[in-house]
Amino acid sequence: MRFLPAHWQRWEQRATTDGRGPDPQDIDDAALTAARYLCADGRDLSTAEGWWKAVGGFREPAARGGADEYAGRVADKAGGYADRAPG
Repeated sequence: MRFLPAHWQRWEQRATTDGRGPDPQDIDDAALTAARYLCADGRDLSTAEGWWKAVGGFREPAARGGADEYAGRVADKAGGYADRAPG
């Protein structure tokens, strides 16, 4: 996962209680930090509006075409993963 440094600094959290600091290269720390950021400010990822606001704001709007384009790419990737999930 890629974080803007300011997002990581604000939302970082260690996923384990091993006494070490949060590490953006640790998948558990990165996933927990992403969840904290995405769900902040009362965003509800179970609704379409909440999901788009959260994911669209994850990257700088000017980065690679803007927030809506970025969120669309994430939605496409998520759909691809969901299509391959067993069950």
